[in-house]
Amino acid sequence: TTTSATMFSLGAVATAVVSGLRLATHASLDLSTFRKESVKRTFDAIVASEKNRRVSLHGMLKKAKSLHLEDFHDWLGVVDPTPYSNGLRYNLSVEAVRSLSEELMARYKQVYDEVGSMDLKRVTFQTTFLRLSAMEARLEPLMTSVTMIKDVSPCKKLRDAASVAAEKMSKLGVQMAMRKDLYLISEKLMAMHNSKAAELRGEDLRLLERTFREQKRKGLHLEDPAKAGRVKEIQLRMAELSTQYMRNLGEDNTTFTLTLEELKGLPEANLNRLKKDASGAYIMTLSYPDYFPAMEHVEVAATRKKLATAFKSRCKEQNTPLIEEMIQLRHEQATILGYPTHGDYILEVNMAKSPKIAKEFLQKVASRMKPLAEKELAEMLVLKKELEGKEAEKIEDWDYRFYSRLREEKEFKIDKNALKPYFPLDVVEKGMLEIYQEILGLTFKESKGDALAWHDDVRLFTVEDTATGDFVGTFYLDLFPRPGKYGHACCMGLQPGCGLSDNKDGSYPVQHPASAMIANFTKPTATEPSNLTHDEVVTFFHEFGHVMHQICSRGKLMDFAGTRVERDFVEAPSQMLENWCWEKEAL
Repeated sequence: TTTSATMFSLGAVATAVVSGLRLATHASLDLSTFRKESVKRTFDAIVASEKNRRVSLHGMLKKAKSLHLEDFHDWLGVVDPTPYSNGLRYNLSVEAVRSLSEELMARYKQVYDEVGSMDLKRVTFQTTFLRLSAMEARLEPLMTSVTMIKDVSPCKKLRDAASVAAEKMSKLGVQMAMRKDLYLISEKLMAMHNSKAAELRGEDLRLLERTFREQKRKGLHLEDPAKAGRVKEIQLRMAELSTQYMRNLGEDNTTFTLTLEELKGLPEANLNRLKKDASGAYIMTLSYPDYFPAMEHVEVAATRKKLATAFKSRCKEQNTPLIEEMIQLRHEQATILGYPTHGDYILEVNMAKSPKIAKEFLQKVASRMKPLAEKELAEMLVLKKELEGKEAEKIEDWDYRFYSRLREEKEFKIDKNALKPYFPLDVVEKGMLEIYQEILGLTFKESKGDALAWHDDVRLFTVEDTATGDFVGTFYLDLFPRPGKYGHACCMGLQPGCGLSDNKDGSYPVQHPASAMIANFTKPTATEPSNLTHDEVVTFFHEFGHVMHQICSRGKLMDFAGTRVERDFVEAPSQMLENWCWEKEAL
């Protein structure tokens, strides 16, 4: 509950903070001492007195009446006093989402204003971009606590409130990145570095160089104020369009009512998981656990066509205008900035460098793969003629998964459905976690019974260095579909593992990483286990590889923490780690 813009009931804060947060405490602690002037001193005393005794923060704080948000967040955001602490909050109310997001944006803008107003003669990297990076690292856990809700909360009102907050935050980020005063600071610092007057190294230099490059790519170097202003307008509008597009997809709830005859061929286990209406017809959604088994097994082409058409045109009416406007804006921006096309603009900072090189690469791959594809499609067409009649002329989009599966079974004697009992979710998860622990030298510990998160299905794990026992970070597993949840599989970075400031002695307090894996595997029931396809096993290993990339990251600046790497590289660790799914020993 919220009583003002900066006041939360302490019980609400306790339930909102991740319960993996551990603190040593006295049973006799007078919780009335939680006030701004004594918060940090109180916690420091607690930690010093009983380092080895750890209890859930929820149990300690739920007795107190209230706590100013700024008190708790000032203590928690600046220093990580115990290894298990982080700044994440869940179970926020709609009003809490609004008030917290407004406070965060005000704090964010305040620091940018202070840095941007500095005298150019007095600027240093430490007082400008290092300060901004440390501030963003402190606020990031709270910001992701708000924005993540739009993708995972079971409550539509909360998702809507979080979507509005995320859109406002995104616009603010664009506005701060488009500031001319910060561009002039970057220009001055680059000149100082190049002249050896204030030489930078390592991550500091990389941050300055990348910031200066991106500022130019946002038009801040343009002398014509009208052009620079138009680029800013475009950037703000594109941020808005992206948020709207994803919100529409997340809220899609398309369903079909289908008879048993229309679902002929669908395995009994999949049928048993579908809900029925009053007439006994099956209710089919477009969620992964419903859609993909149907596309692979349903023999009725009309049913597959109906599902595939709906799946690939989700939110067509709402999102088509957004896409069309986005395309126009991208082209206009590229033209203003002096690029022939949006492709030239985007690829300039990627490995390919230009559309010409990318196109040549794709054509080279296509020339080698096309003969193989034509051969496979011809073999599938033979199967289609056998099943649907000689008048069948080609493999349609909605045919591909069905006949690809049929071809594998007939020609290669591979039955993916028969393999599923070998991959029950609980066994796969246990084995996967053991493999990652062994190869990375880590120990995972599940937080049983008190994983305060955004849904009851979510589980929390702490990570320690096996050799030293040092705390490394935390991760969450959110594996099952539900209405309004993000519909694909992904890794979400929640709190960056990085330093928070740069002290004169070269040291800096460390913020430990937190990450979440989001997936949509079939949820087990009282009578049916959740058996994965091998493709889903690969997905599990792949996305969890991103989680480990987040958790194992070690860096000074938030800007390069975890998966904040070059776009061309970000998939490489997971693609390597998913290879265990094909190794006999791992299987």
